[in-house]
Amino acid sequence: MSNHKIWILVLVIVLYFLGLAHGYCLWHPVEAPVESGDVISGDKLLYTTENVDVRVAPNTDAEIKTILPKNSSVIEVTPDNTLWQVIRLSGDESGEYYIYKEFLTDTLIQENENSGDTTLFGEEVEQQQQEEKEVEAEQVSTSNIIQTNKTAVTSRHQSTERVVETSETDELYGYFTITYYCACTKCCGAYATGTTASGTHVQAGRTIAAPSRYAFGTKMKIFDNIYTVEDRGGAITGNKIDIYVDSHEEALRLGKQTNVPVYKVN
Repeated sequence: MSNHKIWILVLVIVLYFLGLAHGYCLWHPVEAPVESGDVISGDKLLYTTENVDVRVAPNTDAEIKTILPKNSSVIEVTPDNTLWQVIRLSGDESGEYYIYKEFLTDTLIQENENSGDTTLFGEEVEQQQQEEKEVEAEQVSTSNIIQTNKTAVTSRHQSTERVVETSETDELYGYFTITYYCACTKCCGAYATGTTASGTHVQAGRTIAAPSRYAFGTKMKIFDNIYTVEDRGGAITGNKIDIYVDSHEEALRLGKQTNVPVYKVN
């Protein structure tokens, strides 16, 4: 066989195997793997502002599905006007869950690795600066008040004005964020009964929900009133206290108050 024919034969064989390889690729395309938990395009994400409980019902007594760390993303379900946000967990198609709205934001919080400071983006920056100014003003005002031997504190939510004198010897628990709740399903979920975690029945002017480090029955002086710790709440952590009132309208009207001095009652 001539060299010319040998080269032609070699070329035919090479083209044959190239054709097989090409056909394999056509019939067996490589697909990109789909990661479990991928968020479907169009879903709105919310982010946790601190470690939060995810519950199976909008109630602080409901089972905790999981605990999410700060800056975790969840998928928002149609928002409503309750204090609880309905969410779905990425990668979990088994159902809808609930997180207290106070601990969710639609803006991711960026941690500054050098200083440990937290930086907010967009409109959150201006809002944070305004809140810091308000807190600073409250701190100055509070500092001026407690320098006197006796301080008159006037109630914001009692129908009749009553003044309680607070002396310098009163023991200060600290400065707390105060919120309000009632016994309706919007505040306590579908299992709202009016019965506290300690077993008592809620009563305006007496019942408060406080962190678990304060035993049931602990007396606290807030504003001009003496309250009793009778309830708990998934969102009641750190320096936060929830005061019971008789109606949801009153709870919304009173809103949230920050940097409030809370005293121990001996």
